[in-house]
Amino acid sequence: MSSVYELDSIVSAFSEAQAFEIAQGIHHLFDQPLKDDVVRLADKVQGYLHPLQARDRIDGWIAHANSQAACMENCDKVVLSLFDTSGEWSRPWEEAGYQVYRFDIQDNPDLGDVNNFNVEFFTEWFADFYGQDVFAILAACPCTDFARSGCRDFRSKDLYGRTMASVELVHQTICHRHCKNDPLTPT
Repeated sequence: MSSVYELDSIVSAFSEAQAFEIAQGIHHLFDQPLKDDVVRLADKVQGYLHPLQARDRIDGWIAHANSQAACMENCDKVVLSLFDTSGEWSRPWEEAGYQVYRFDIQDNPDLGDVNNFNVEFFTEWFADFYGQDVFAILAACPCTDFARSGCRDFRSKDLYGRTMASVELVHQTICHRHCKNDPLTPT
C-alpha cells in the first residue's frame, strides 16, 4: 500500500522538474519526434476543418460505426470500460455493435470496484463472457479524482486516503498493460 509520503514525493518531484524547466526555459515544442511516433504533419499544416467539414467527418465515422453494427461485424467482441459511469467513453464502441460492459464504483460498489477484478470475479459474475474474448479494455482515469470536476473534494479525498487509492489504481493500470508490440510494456 502506498503512503502519503509517496504521494508527497511524487508531487515534489514533478514540482521541482517543472520549476527547473521553467527557470531554464526548457520546453519540448520543437523536439524532433521519436522514430516510432506517428506524425501526420501534412494533415496538421492544413489547419482546422471548417465546421461543415468537421460535421461531415463525424457523420462519416457514425455511418461507419452503424454499418459495423448493422452487419453484426462486432457482435461477438467484448469491450470492458472502466471508470465509465456516464457511458460516453464507450458509447462509440456500443454503437459499432460491440458488447460493452461498463464498470464504475459510483454505479455499483461491488461490480464497479476494479480492485475486485480477477479471473474468478469475471467467471462468477459474467460466466467468462460465454467464451467470447475481451477485444478491448478502456480505462479512463477516475475523473472525479483527477479532473477539475472533482476538485472541490480534493482536500477531503487527500485527508481520507482516496487520492492515494486512485494513484494506486493508476499504478495498477500502468503495470498491467498487455499490448502486443508496445515498447512501453514491461518485459
